[in-house]
Amino acid sequence: MHSKLWKHNIRSMPNPTPTQPLGSLTRLKRRLQRWGIRQEDVAKAAGVSKVHVCNVLAGRDQSQKVVEAAKHLLAVARVD
Repeated sequence: MHSKLWKHNIRSMPNPTPTQPLGSLTRLKRRLQRWGIRQEDVAKAAGVSKVHVCNVLAGRDQSQKVVEAAKHLLAVARVD
């Protein structure tokens, strides 16, 4: 009975192709962590939810606005 509920195997579903290569998103996430910039800060700067920022940085969603906001916050943090 339980198997009828799970018609699709999650692992067999194709992953969406991110606009940024996953390696660059991983580097961006690590730099944000290194500089103490929280996902909440990026979300506020981009005008989106924290969940959306998390999904973008993990490569599950796409948003140039989030990537640009993160890069801007990093640039500001380096200057200070």
